[in-house]
This record gives sequence, structure tokens and C-alpha cells, in this order.
Amino acid sequence: MKKQYIKDEYSINRQMYVLHAALAYFISLITTGTYLAKLTTTIGISDEMTAVLSAVTSLAGIFQLLSVPLANRTRAKKTVVPLQLVYQLLYGALYLIPFLGLSGRVNSMVFFVCIFLSLVLQQVSAPLKFNWFMGLVPSRDRPAFQSVVQIFSHITGLAFTFTASWLIDRFEKSGNMRGMFITFSTVIFVISLFNMLTLLASKEKDLQPAQRKSPMASFSSLWRNRGFLLYLLMYLCNSVGTNISGPFLGTYQIKELGLSMVRISVFNAITVVVSVSALTLFGRLSKKKDMTGIMLFGFAVTALSYTMVSLAAPGRGFVCFALYYGIHAIGTAATSIGIDTMLLDIVGESERVSAIAMRSVIIGPIAFLTTIVMTPFLSFMQGRGNTLLGTTVYAQQIMGALSCVVILCAGVVYWVFASRQKKSETENTNQQG
Repeated sequence: MKKQYIKDEYSINRQMYVLHAALAYFISLITTGTYLAKLTTTIGISDEMTAVLSAVTSLAGIFQLLSVPLANRTRAKKTVVPLQLVYQLLYGALYLIPFLGLSGRVNSMVFFVCIFLSLVLQQVSAPLKFNWFMGLVPSRDRPAFQSVVQIFSHITGLAFTFTASWLIDRFEKSGNMRGMFITFSTVIFVISLFNMLTLLASKEKDLQPAQRKSPMASFSSLWRNRGFLLYLLMYLCNSVGTNISGPFLGTYQIKELGLSMVRISVFNAITVVVSVSALTLFGRLSKKKDMTGIMLFGFAVTALSYTMVSLAAPGRGFVCFALYYGIHAIGTAATSIGIDTMLLDIVGESERVSAIAMRSVIIGPIAFLTTIVMTPFLSFMQGRGNTLLGTTVYAQQIMGALSCVVILCAGVVYWVFASRQKKSETENTNQQG
């Protein structure tokens, strides 16, 4: 892969972040989606609660507010390193819950407490870490750098996922579920330690005293920033569209569609292969072209992918989801390299942590409530034998259609935002001329 950036004193730090992101991605792979569903099924947690747990990340985002005062009082490294280690160790502890020998209800409570605490600590450190490392990358290079980060994570994550899926099927065939949980817990603990080392090996830029703002001053400034408000609306539509159906797909693949873990791992392989190709393309284009066309294309393709979910049913579930993951990978590759980094250009340097926190505080609970609202609908459809107007229809199929519509709305809002930004830049250019 060609080097995207000139060498400077922060080159090694950017490399550390690429490795750090991959290790964190490994942990997320085996604590979400179908892997989380496998654990919760063993513990005895219902499908509905599994979906809620999958979406609780959005609710925990409100705790990013705690990162705002920390951004001005201490260096990010002093806060991020311990929080990162603790929350990842808590993820590893999840796989030890089946060994507690407690009732299903108590196991569920312990599981919820552990995952919620880990998510809170993760969210507190997230804005600080993102601003820390992205501040080391030139503005124009951030989308391309994001593509490099994601490409490396996807390629290494592919091998990791296949190994994890192979281990699950192997342990299940031998009836040794205890061995599987111990193995996964140990793997997470080891990865957590290596991940901590990548942070310790990195340094950060100092924010000058003149650039610092109080939390209230930052929030007040952000509320008056129309570009930021349009960005929030776009991000909201994108998050809601994802949470309408995303948290319910794991159990749908395992139960209603009866797909094995190995076949499900094929979906990840498709995602990786397509994502790597798409990210490479979009990363290069971002260096030469305006991001507006790339982002609009991404929203349109992502919306199209959800039509495959609406078509997925027993007998054709594998094919439909294979198409879904392939198309979805193209769409999200286009949007993912810009949807987060663009925020750094919309707001001032001293307001970045506050902007990231505000985004999570506003959008997180709404995205979480989206899943909460859809959960009774899932129960309703299952109670009716998955039939609607005399036709066999699964709740997840209807959710897929709704996701498609809402993601398209995100694209429309982004178009309005981009048009406004271009108009403002043109006016500024004319005034300077």
C-alpha cells in the first residue's frame, strides 16, 4: 500500500493507531452480533433483550459528556489508557458469566451490568482518543487515513473472525461450551494488554491555553453553528436507519434462517473483501475528488442494501444476506471515511471533544429508543406466527424496508449540508477576492 503521508514526528503514532484500531476491532467482533447472540442464548437472555443489549451502545453515548471537562483538565493519554484497559477487561469477563452458576435472571443482570459499565468507560474515552489521534493527521488526509485504518482492520479481522467461528463450531460439536467461553475470555484479556501498549507508545499534541474553552462556551457556540446542526440531523438519520434493523439481524440469521456460524462467517469474508476494495478506491478518490459525491453515493448504496434484508427469508436467506453484506460494504465504505472526520472541519479545534460528545448525547438515546420501539413489533410479529395480511412476512424484512427509507433521508440531509457548505465557501472566496 502506498504511503499517504509525509514522515514527521507523529508518523509512528499514526501507525500505532492503525494497530490499536485493529486490536479494538477484534474485541468488538466477538462481543457483538451473532457472537453476542451465541453467548446470550447460552445465558438464557431473550431475543428481544439481545437486540436491546446490541443497541445499548447508543444509550451509553450520553456518558461522553464526561469527556468534555476532562479534555481541558488533563492530557488525553492519562485518561484514555486506564479507561481503555478496564472496559476491554470487562468485555472479557462477559464470557465468564456462564461459570457463575447463578439463575438465568441473575446471569442476565450481571451480564447487563458488566456490558453497560464497559460501554460507559468506552464512551468516556472515545471522544478524547478520536481527537487525540485524528489531530495528528492533516485535514485533507483524514478520509484517506480512515480508509487505511479500516482496510487494515478488515483484513486482519477476517482471519480473526474465521478462527473464532471455527472454534465455536468445534467446541459446540464436542459439547464443550465451557472451553469455548474460557478461550474467548482469555483471548480478549491478552488483546487488551497489547492494545494498552499501543496507546502507551503514542504521544499527543498539546492544546494551547488560548485554544481552550469551557464546556458551556463550547456548547453555546455549537448550538449557533448551523453547519453542525445539519450534520447532527444527517448523523441522526443514519443512526436511526441502522438501529431499526441492525440489532435484530444476528438472532434472525441464527434462528429463523437457521444459518451456521461458518456460513455466517462467510458474510464477514464478503464484507472484508468488498470493503477493502471499496475503501482503497474511495480513499484514493478522496485525495483527488470532493467528498460530496462519494458520500452521496454511499448513502444511496447503503439504502439499496437494506432492500436485500427485506427479501431475506428461509430458503433464500443466505443469498440475500450475502448480497446485503456486499452492497452494504460498498455503501458504508464510502460514508465511513468521511462521516466522522468531517466533524473536525465543521467545528473549531477547541470544540471538537464537545461536538463529539454532543452528537452522542443527542443521537445516542434516540437511536437506542428506535430499537426499543422496534422490539415490541418483533414480539408482535412472532406472536402472529410471522404473518401479515395472510402472507408470511418476518419482522426483520419490514425493518429492512424502513431502514432503506431512513438512510435515504440521511443522504438528502447531507446534500443540503454540502450545498450550504459550498455556497459559504464560494461567498468567502468572493469576499477575499
